[in-house]
Amino acid sequence: MMSNENAPGEQNEDSKPLDGNPFENEELQPEDRKLETEHATDDPGREYDEAETTVIDEPGIDADRERHPSSGQSSPSSPRRPGSGTRQAPRQEHDAPVTSADRVIPGEIFLKDEPVEINAGLAVTALRVANTSDRPIQIGSHFHFAEVNPGLEFDRARAWGKRLNVLSGGAMRFEPGADEEVELIPIQGARIALGFRGECRGELDG
Repeated sequence: MMSNENAPGEQNEDSKPLDGNPFENEELQPEDRKLETEHATDDPGREYDEAETTVIDEPGIDADRERHPSSGQSSPSSPRRPGSGTRQAPRQEHDAPVTSADRVIPGEIFLKDEPVEINAGLAVTALRVANTSDRPIQIGSHFHFAEVNPGLEFDRARAWGKRLNVLSGGAMRFEPGADEEVELIPIQGARIALGFRGECRGELDG
């Protein structure tokens, strides 16, 4: 009785691993082929400085005329941007030297020499605030001050509709036992307070 199974330790010639690509046709593979592919967008594009004079031997067309190097079937097509079908623009080079006035630092801030006055023209209310709790309390610039932590003692009626007179995004920290004077200014805009401790839930002047 014949069997197609190999004995232990034997290997069928058909099952030996093949080196390289079994589907590759050597006759169709040039010896000088490039191993690394080039993407069309790697080419910045050709420069079109001047038109060239080309002799055209076709009936009905002038023998000598100026023709743009990109015209005609013999000229290669410029690279195109993937997905858009549009051609890439030729690379632009500038010979003008870079001076100190041309240098730009991203994110650079130019400050005036004069000091900046915050919240100019708004009425300022001064209050004494004491922290009676055993933990530090920090209040943000736009928090409705009348609704801050109950551990802070002050005249909350005078603080209604007001916020701290500090830089936008800033804050003021009250350490345990601290007794400090703060400046408050009226909240601007629509003067609607929602959230916080829920003591207003609507218009501050309603």
